[in-house]
This record gives sequence, structure tokens and C-alpha cells, in this order.
Amino acid sequence: MENFLQDRIEPTTQTPYEVYYNPYSDDLDNVDERLTLGGVGLRKRWWRSIYSYGLYFQEKEAHKELHKWNSYELDELITNLSFYNAIMYSKFGKAVKITLARNIEASELKLAFKEALKDRIKKYQSIFSKGYNQENKRKKINNANTCFNKFINQFDEFDEFEQDTEIIILISDYKLTTIINDEKLLTLEDQSLSVAFLDVYLGTRPVSTGAKEVYAMMVALLFIPLHHLNTFSIQRKLQSRL
Repeated sequence: MENFLQDRIEPTTQTPYEVYYNPYSDDLDNVDERLTLGGVGLRKRWWRSIYSYGLYFQEKEAHKELHKWNSYELDELITNLSFYNAIMYSKFGKAVKITLARNIEASELKLAFKEALKDRIKKYQSIFSKGYNQENKRKKINNANTCFNKFINQFDEFDEFEQDTEIIILISDYKLTTIINDEKLLTLEDQSLSVAFLDVYLGTRPVSTGAKEVYAMMVALLFIPLHHLNTFSIQRKLQSRL
């Protein structure tokens, strides 16, 4: 996998994303903490760029949770809906590093997140509450709604964000933490919210299909046997999606 690890630049905004990110310290050599860059993409609304983003994953944890997929070929995995669900539903550490492409009012960013998440929250509330009795089902749905509202409303304390503001959404073990310019805000614990947020980038209607597929390829390279890999072919697949 090391042959394919590199810093990347989102081409429209020219925003750089480093190959490693450690949300807990400045030690990028700590393989137990650091996250690895997968895909890079761009979010637009009404044909205007809102933000670029990098998608990260924790290598050791991802390998542990997903190694059972090692019998598949790379081409099979990047088009396999169940594999993307396995990534989103797994508890290993993930992060979305967002860099704003322009000055933006906090209310506009709040609306962009709300529009992206509201239907997805309902979808995963239904999925993750199945099999529970009515009381526990109601508790799970209420918790998802409460966490969703808290996530959206945390942006109300801001008036405007400047271009190049960095917003990091860190997701691990169904806990979602918001970090803005290195300042930690809320940590919310809810499975539906965590998976719904990942669905924005890795689901069936992602912000960027190319970023989603590169992310899946980089995760898959953790466990696909070396004899299944053709370095030139993989480089070509990666480049075609960047």
C-alpha cells in the first residue's frame, strides 16, 4: 500500500491534503493514532464551490474490521454497495477534513449540512432501530434527532467563516466530533448520525464519486493479497479518479 500513499491537491481549489493526519497529537509516526488519506473531493451548491475535503481512515483498525473482504478483487470492491456499507457501519476511526473554498455565512454552511443529512438520518434511524421494542426504538430515534439538531445548531454560534477555515469531522466508534481551526466543539454519540454523515461522501449519492472510489481503493489495499495487485493498473485507476 505504501507505493500509493501521497499528499494530494484538490484540483479546483488547489487545497493540499497531507497523507497523514493525527487528531490526537502532532506525532505522524504513531500508527495507532494517525489517520491515512483516501479520497479528495469538492462540494458545490448551486454551482458554487463550498468546500474541498479529504477523507481519512485509521489503517490498523480498518484492516482488523474489514480483512474478511480479502477474497475480492479491487475492481469488485469499488463497485460493491455492501463493501461501502461495511466501511460506513464499521467503528474504525475516520475523518472528513473540510477546507472552505470561500468566505461563507455560518447559516449557509448549516443549511448545506442540514440538506445533506436530513433524509439520510431518517434512512438510518429506520435501519438501526429495527428489531427493538417500541420503547427502545423510540429512544434510538429520539437520540438520533437530538444529536442531529445539536450538530446542525452548533454553527449558530458563528456569524461567518473565512475562506480556508478548516472544519474536521472525526468519527470513531459512532462518536462524531467537530473541530474548527483546531478548536474542539461538540462530541455526539449516535450511530445514525455518524453513518448518515459518512453516507454523504461514501453512500449511493456521494458528493464526489471519484473521491468515494479512491477512498474505497485505498482502504481495500490494506488487505488485498499482493499477488492480486498490478501496480501500474492501480496507479492508472487512481489517476483516472483524481
